[in-house]
Amino acid sequence: MTDDFKDLPEELQVLYETMQDDLYDGMKDEVVEATRAALDQWRQTPAEILQRGLVTGMDMVGADFRGHSAIYAPVEMTDDRRGILAQTQDATPQILFADLDLEKLRNGRRAYPILDLMNPAVNRQLAEPKEP
Repeated sequence: MTDDFKDLPEELQVLYETMQDDLYDGMKDEVVEATRAALDQWRQTPAEILQRGLVTGMDMVGADFRGHSAIYAPVEMTDDRRGILAQTQDATPQILFADLDLEKLRNGRRAYPILDLMNPAVNRQLAEPKEP
């Protein structure tokens, strides 16, 4: 596999860049079509397609969601009903603070008693190792 993306033919670079964009946009059919073209027309190996198209595409997706840390709470506790008490504005290292209204938290827990809905017997059964 050629290590340097720039060494690939320009048309193949465009195919991979388009595949990355389509992956980012969630366009499954277009990603499948580009994968088939890379296999059939360009004789790329599955490993090359995985690395150049799909892994790089996922790196692009991940770059947009890096940072922007947040402190979450039940939506009922937030004024805009988004469930975000505080959020950073960019990916730079930061310390994030938020005020937590304990009374609102108690009210939310009373309104949605999720712990009362748990089934410990089923949870234990799901946690048991399965025989191969």
